[in-house]
Amino acid sequence: MKMMAKAQRPAAISQEDLIDIDGAAKLIWVKRKTIENWLSLGKLKRFKAGRRTLLSRTQVLAQVREE
Repeated sequence: MKMMAKAQRPAAISQEDLIDIDGAAKLIWVKRKTIENWLSLGKLKRFKAGRRTLLSRTQVLAQVREE
């Protein structure tokens, strides 16, 4: 009988690591539309806090390195 691997939980994201879309765009010197496109393509994960859309600063910087 094969053992199935346990699903790994994503690392917890600290509140200090969260930035909004405008903050992400300013951080990496791109237009807001670029960040919105990456969100639509699933390249970045969004977190909702009420009406605000937040992103992980770490994920944004990692995405830039991939591009």
